[in-house]
Amino acid sequence: MKTLNQIAAVALAAVVVGTTFVGCSSDDDPVDPYPNHVGVSDNYVWFLSNGGEEELTTEADGWTLSEVVMTVSDDVYFGDDQVSASGTVHDARFYEPEIKADKPFEYKVNKLTFSYADKKIRIKADKRDDSDYLFIYEFVLKKGDCIETIYCLHDVEGLPDPPVIVATPGELAIPAEGGTFISNITLNYNHTGWWLNTVRVGEKYFAELGVSVDQGDKWSQDFDWLSLEADGPEIIRITVKPNETGVERDFWFAPRMGNYFAPITGTQAAK
Repeated sequence: MKTLNQIAAVALAAVVVGTTFVGCSSDDDPVDPYPNHVGVSDNYVWFLSNGGEEELTTEADGWTLSEVVMTVSDDVYFGDDQVSASGTVHDARFYEPEIKADKPFEYKVNKLTFSYADKKIRIKADKRDDSDYLFIYEFVLKKGDCIETIYCLHDVEGLPDPPVIVATPGELAIPAEGGTFISNITLNYNHTGWWLNTVRVGEKYFAELGVSVDQGDKWSQDFDWLSLEADGPEIIRITVKPNETGVERDFWFAPRMGNYFAPITGTQAAK
């Protein structure tokens, strides 16, 4: 295990959203630019203090759990294509388990357990009451010259009932011809608005947006083939252009109130 001074700089740049492909493409292989990709179904998992369990899938096996980074900080910052530690970094630890996924295995770090079997990854978070800080974990998966990373946040607050902010629906199935759809935003505990920092459209991220929508506010913005509009905080209109790419595509964004998010995802069919 490396010391805090050796890895603090790396931990501060911890990316939470997205897949990192390193050295995967080649001019000699235009058909499959990522021949060694792992194909993780999601790269972002968030647990609250009461814990929980999430299951991800992989398209391939034979990869290696190469590195694990744990960062303890005051908060997270939603920046350009990334979510990183914000404020004081209270601890940062680096591990090199080097476990190959050619058979089932289990690896535990602090309050998280990372297990694998049959192209399924399960990440379990134990209940925590150990501190008032946010724990950020990076699980680095390597196969050949490719790297894919799963990022987990273990927060300090339990899940309120009812939730602070809810999007209904939170998942949209968009037809190939596109259209306009509505997601209703419910705010509880006397909150009157939300803000938005990042929108993902396909593999492209629009970050550091600094959008804030409260009572009486109007906002609209285009993101390539996706347009978002809000007239007050209660309704978000989502307009999607026709998909003529021949492949399925998706988008993601999450209105936020405090440390709570209401993710909205959409998957659009292809013509």
